[in-house]
Amino acid sequence: MQVLVADRHPLYRDMLRGVVADALSAPAVLEARDYLEAEDVVRRTDGLALALVDVSLGGIEGLLRLLLLRPATAIVPVADRPDPELVRLALVCGATGCLSKSLERTQMAEVIRTGTAADSLRRPAIGNRLDVLTPRERMVLNAMMRGRSNKQIAHDLGITPTTVKVHVSSVLRKLRVHSRVEAIIALRGCCPEDGSSRP
Repeated sequence: MQVLVADRHPLYRDMLRGVVADALSAPAVLEARDYLEAEDVVRRTDGLALALVDVSLGGIEGLLRLLLLRPATAIVPVADRPDPELVRLALVCGATGCLSKSLERTQMAEVIRTGTAADSLRRPAIGNRLDVLTPRERMVLNAMMRGRSNKQIAHDLGITPTTVKVHVSSVLRKLRVHSRVEAIIALRGCCPEDGSSRP
């Protein structure tokens, strides 16, 4: 099993390598020191099972790019103390849980095992429907979660407000909700309020 560990600090990468070795059977651990290295590893590594990526390297936008490059790879963002909003946005993008650097080693190993399991994240029904969104729809939904207006989303993504409205309508239809507010409220249930990756 191939696993990517991406963090700017060598000591923390070494620690994560040890946790991965404890959690998984004979993993082949690849390393990256920054976001560009992480993206390069994800791009060129077929069969990458898991990527543990410090979210500060590329932010939510970088996380989304990695998920688009390798949809079948379990991407787990790593953060010092992941707040609920970070976890929500990560799940919207398609991440599998979130790893806090403040966890005990045994807890980290459990998150890693969960991230590689087939039924790793038992999300509510609306969370399961996120998989049917196109990459552009996920970007729009991500922006909606951050409170961006249609005009702001259009500017951010370089598309027209009319196109944004089409994407928003498609997102609401696929998530089976009737308004942006309903979508946001429902998506807040995709993770617990303490930021944990467990259901």
